[in-house]
Amino acid sequence: MLAAPSLAHADTYVLAGIGKVPDVGGDFDKLFGGEDRSSAKLGVGYRFGKIAIEGSVFGANLTNRNAQPIEYGTTSMGAEVKYFIPITGNLEGAVHGGLHKTWFGTERGASTHDGTGTLLGLGLQYGFRLPIGSAAVWLDYTRQGMKLQSQSYDISGSVGTMMLGLSIGI
Repeated sequence: MLAAPSLAHADTYVLAGIGKVPDVGGDFDKLFGGEDRSSAKLGVGYRFGKIAIEGSVFGANLTNRNAQPIEYGTTSMGAEVKYFIPITGNLEGAVHGGLHKTWFGTERGASTHDGTGTLLGLGLQYGFRLPIGSAAVWLDYTRQGMKLQSQSYDISGSVGTMMLGLSIGI
C-alpha cells in the first residue's frame, strides 16, 4: 500500500489499519448484528512498480444477536497481490485479491471453527515522502469470504471491512 508513483525500484513496507465491519453475509448475517463491529490489520508488503505482495494478520470483532450479547472474533492470516492505479499526483487506487486461513471463536480466545477463503478489495491511498523514506495513508474496503468447520457444525459466510491505515517504508 506504499504510494510512490515514480518508483522504478522495489520498496518494503509495514502497514497497520483499523476500522469497522459494515456488512456480513451468509451465516454471519444470521448470527451477528449490531453496530459495534470493529476490524484491525497488521502486515508487511513488498512493492515493485504498480504491483505489491502483502502478508498480514487481520481480524474482525462480531457480536451475536442474542439478548445477552457475546463477543466473537475472526483472526486471519493472509497473502494477497495488489495492483495500483495512478489517479493524480500522489493519489492512487488499488485493487487486490488473495487467500487466507481463518480462526473463529469467542472473546475468551477459544477457537471454535477454522477454515480458508478468499478476499477481494478496493482502496485509495495518498503517498508522501518522509525525511528518511516514504509513507502512505490509505482507505480500503475488503470482502472476505470463508468456509469454517468445527466438529459440530460448519459456518459459511463473508465479512466486509472498511479500514483506514498507514503504511511506512522500511
